[in-house]
Amino acid sequence: MSDSSKRILIIHIVDIIMILVILLIRGFDQAIYYCDAFFVAGLLMICFGGLSFVSNCGVFDVFGYSVKTIGTKLSGNPDREFRNLAEYVESKKDKRLKEKLNFLPYLLVGAGTILLSFVVKVLL
Repeated sequence: MSDSSKRILIIHIVDIIMILVILLIRGFDQAIYYCDAFFVAGLLMICFGGLSFVSNCGVFDVFGYSVKTIGTKLSGNPDREFRNLAEYVESKKDKRLKEKLNFLPYLLVGAGTILLSFVVKVLL
């Protein structure tokens, strides 16, 4: 099984777990609860996908560099891995090119789950 297949399988499992948790909280007795559970789980997946997209664009690089710098200072090691933020961003460039579309499975699973919530609403 390839890495992307494993990622998609894990995303589906997390989506199903979120649906079940929401149904456990709301109850299983009314059809609207199923619609709500599918919609909320789908919306959360889309939000995870959006966060993954902006992270891949480098929006959180400042935070990552800050944590690395603070960790280096607290460890007492005078040798820093990166001299400045530009070096840190450059080190992430290859990883970002490899994982260019890592947000897409979240968006697709989320959109499918939201579509399923509309189907449940129309049918029930």
